[in-house]
Amino acid sequence: MTLQRSNTDNTVSAIRKSGSHATLTLGNNNDTVSARLEWIGFGWYQVLLVFAIGVFELCGSIQMGAVAPMHTALASSFKMTTTERATLPACVYLGSTFGMLMAGPAGDMFGRRGTLILALSLLLACTMALAALPTQTPVWLIQLLRFATGFAGDVAGPAAIALAVESCNTKSRVEIMFAIMFFNSMGYLIEAIGLSVFMPHFGESPEDSWRGMSLFAVGPALLSLPLVVALRESPSFLAVKGRTAECCDALNFMARCNGRPSFEEEDSTNNTSEIAKEAGPGLFDALAGILGSYFRLLLILLCAEASRSFFMSGSAYLCKDLFMMADSTLSASSLNIIASITPLVGIVMGSKFVYLGVRRVNLLFCMIASAACMILTSPVVRSSGSLLLPCVLLFKLSYGPVSACVSLMRVEAFPTEVRATAFAIVCVAGRILCMLGPVLIETLKGNSHADSWPEDKLNLYLCILALGATSCGTFSMLVHPKMGTGRKLQDFVVLKDGEVFNMLDEEEEEALLKEDDHFRSKGLNGIKRTNTYGSLMHTTGARGMPTKFGQGF
Repeated sequence: MTLQRSNTDNTVSAIRKSGSHATLTLGNNNDTVSARLEWIGFGWYQVLLVFAIGVFELCGSIQMGAVAPMHTALASSFKMTTTERATLPACVYLGSTFGMLMAGPAGDMFGRRGTLILALSLLLACTMALAALPTQTPVWLIQLLRFATGFAGDVAGPAAIALAVESCNTKSRVEIMFAIMFFNSMGYLIEAIGLSVFMPHFGESPEDSWRGMSLFAVGPALLSLPLVVALRESPSFLAVKGRTAECCDALNFMARCNGRPSFEEEDSTNNTSEIAKEAGPGLFDALAGILGSYFRLLLILLCAEASRSFFMSGSAYLCKDLFMMADSTLSASSLNIIASITPLVGIVMGSKFVYLGVRRVNLLFCMIASAACMILTSPVVRSSGSLLLPCVLLFKLSYGPVSACVSLMRVEAFPTEVRATAFAIVCVAGRILCMLGPVLIETLKGNSHADSWPEDKLNLYLCILALGATSCGTFSMLVHPKMGTGRKLQDFVVLKDGEVFNMLDEEEEEALLKEDDHFRSKGLNGIKRTNTYGSLMHTTGARGMPTKFGQGF
């Protein structure tokens, strides 16, 4: 499709009703946001997008990787008891869970970009405040700041991923997601380098500088903030909200950045959208419909994400202890740096095999990680640096591709109207189990030192990690083969009278409905094709809704 810039004067920009669908109307052009993104293609704007969100993800992985040594150092510096030390990871991951609960509604109601800017600002403020605390600070204040840091790190996660996938064409979406996860994986290497400089003894020596490491870990957030400010809001989000002048401005900005001609300009005096004047039900009503229609899919994605989060957080937290216990000519910090290179290798390898389908790629790397954890149950392997390092390299190899694959499946499963919220719901269980991994470590160990691990408890924990990795790969195989491979994104517009318009054409929408038939609710006569995303009604040649939104669930 070729879109031309029109010379029509005093044109009106709006989302108009066109048959059974909604279209973005500018003068003589009558297209969907999806079609315009396809025409804009991949260019400098998407490069800026990858760097802005990638650096944000990089900051998150640095924070996660540094959690264990940071808490060891904080417990020592502030003379914490064993119970107080065990609460530190709980505070971080509880904050993450609460942040994820807030993340979805914030991203779907107030916008993806604004949520991301607010989260970055809060993360900077909390980390700098922690680094400035005197040693006489009460423990409750440290716990509060760690809670706030976890909250800030995750409140923008779903919004960031939604902004990325909604601001690019279908063809480049998978590559963009893997590129963002490359930055995420790079964070583990940067974190390892930072630890070797500021905390070479992983927080177990008074010479380690946890204050310096705190500032080092939050540095990428300072870089990401101006890059995010330079972005535009998701055009898909703006379209379904009826904010068409802003939607057109965002699309035009992307087109100019990519060297494409702008679409015709909006008439600022007359740009009221038919959709905006007839705005429909709220976010939580739509979400209730999804829970009723797609509960099975939501449950599968939730289990896959929970297993992934538990495995990654638990194994990353355990690495410090494994390196400290190994008998090696290399220092523990050197082993950590070497091991942190493999997530970068893994994400590159995963991107090369994505043509096989993200489900299969995810299963392959999960099985590799599970096998590595089981091999580590041997005391002989753990005690030898030359045997331990390859096993750690193998399970860290999975971090990048598994994160990218699971994120792609989650983000393509639900429509724009509730994408961030559904994404966040899936992540909530993940954050709970993400918290469980480190808390289990602190509970099973005798004290904060690596050599306090009882042999039987360490083997049990490694077996649980292997089970987590296996579960993630298994659950991911239950989704549709095309999910996560760059399929069309659903953009629903719901009006007050219950009429529903999808900003995809008939053929595109029908293809998605057929893909997801086996996830929808089933009745006596088989699958109810009348129940689709957000309790939207789907019938042959028309779109409509029950008299009362959400009826039938």
